[in-house]
Amino acid sequence: MSNATWLMDFLLILGLYGTILPKDSAALHLDYNGDGVIDVHDLMDHLTNKPQLIDIDGFGITQKE
Repeated sequence: MSNATWLMDFLLILGLYGTILPKDSAALHLDYNGDGVIDVHDLMDHLTNKPQLIDIDGFGITQKE
């Protein structure tokens, strides 16, 4: 998952927070626990799946000078 996709899904979760999803919703892939509601558990699961930023050398994030 790219960072842009993760960010867009995160914004979608924030917008749908507390919403009961219909069975034909395009956002069902964000209902990680499958209960039909976007809740704190779905938000926490999404935050856990955040892509990591690693530089080419593998030493973590470096700042450009």
